[in-house]
Amino acid sequence: MATRSWQIQEAKNKLSELIDRASEDVPQLITRRGKPVAYVVSAKTWEGRTRTSLKKILRACPAPEFLDSIERDPSPGREIEL
Repeated sequence: MATRSWQIQEAKNKLSELIDRASEDVPQLITRRGKPVAYVVSAKTWEGRTRTSLKKILRACPAPEFLDSIERDPSPGREIEL
């Protein structure tokens, strides 16, 4: 089954059908004025997506030696009145 495109109003009117199709692991595209605005995907697809940690992303940067020179400021920060 191929991805189906839904106009927002149609998606509102046929939400059950849209969810049924998405639950079959077929992403459903929602459009507004002919332009893509969102996808509806199954919970299984959403939970199965891979997440890359920020640390891993930063370590993959072209100049990782720059990251080794960054030090955390040990000061407690500023005082504020509540």
